[in-house]
Amino acid sequence: MSKQEKFVGAFQFTHPGCEHPKGVIMEDTGYCFKHWNFTKKHKRKYIRCITNFIDKNGHVHKGEQADFWGEWEPDSIAAPLNNSQSSEKPNNIHYPVFIKNTLNYSGKDKIINKVISEKKKENDNAAGLQNTDPFVFGDNFYYTCCKQNQTERLEPGSVIIFGSTFKNPDRYVIDTVFVISEIIDCTRDGIEKYKDCGLFYDVVLHKIYHGSYAKEKGENWIKNNKIIIGASYEKPCNGMYSFFPCHPSTNEETYKRPEIDSSLHDEISSSIQSAGKYIVRSGMADTKAFWKKLRDYVLKQGYCLGVRAELPPILTPEEVPEYIKTFD
Repeated sequence: MSKQEKFVGAFQFTHPGCEHPKGVIMEDTGYCFKHWNFTKKHKRKYIRCITNFIDKNGHVHKGEQADFWGEWEPDSIAAPLNNSQSSEKPNNIHYPVFIKNTLNYSGKDKIINKVISEKKKENDNAAGLQNTDPFVFGDNFYYTCCKQNQTERLEPGSVIIFGSTFKNPDRYVIDTVFVISEIIDCTRDGIEKYKDCGLFYDVVLHKIYHGSYAKEKGENWIKNNKIIIGASYEKPCNGMYSFFPCHPSTNEETYKRPEIDSSLHDEISSSIQSAGKYIVRSGMADTKAFWKKLRDYVLKQGYCLGVRAELPPILTPEEVPEYIKTFD
């Protein structure tokens, strides 16, 4: 097989695994506000939202609240926890939101003014706002940017495991299993047709193609970049679908990310380097067999399979206090 030949296979991907901090305290609420990440590093959040998931018995639960580790770089409202730093459990539960910039508020509500103050920091750093990749909210999963030069040989039907060497370089924990359904060439002008996709356009495409990332990478990178759409539970690819390990939400328990190693597949590395690696190269049958083994492994560890996360609500700062009341 030549270096440029495309194939159906599986790729072990590594991205930053550190947890986002809680943000700034909102007085008298017990919650914090975390503004959009404009640092140079992606991080994970322990997310709580409405989700469709599959339990260990194969039952599909729709529209139920669940918790999962994932990426959501825009705003969130965080509930601080008391977990030990060494437990690998989350320090915060993040409720993802998308806050519209409203700078003409003249009231005295402390919560609203705190949110507006944090949003002003975003405006001052607008060019550096991080995109969310992979994006697992709404009807499709999307993979649009990060390290696509490492996965460019994969064809539809392939599997990408998104995970991190978290805390210990000899351990690999996962947050998303992405099955490629479709690969779309996309230019800077071409993304405009996705404006009707709402938050996916605002949170991902606009940040990639019109932000500092595109300026840093250059026009050649933009021409070669792809929008990769994940197979869904409703529209699987060869019987496979994308998922994220999750748990039904409770107030008593939170969870660390599931760990995988060479006991699941000989080619999986616990000390994976930042570039990632191909772990299956031998076509659809072997790829599907690996996906099924990985799916069953996650279920046996006590997790459910999240197959859809509800799009975060779009709020103004003035709507935040009332929204917080819905958490209880």
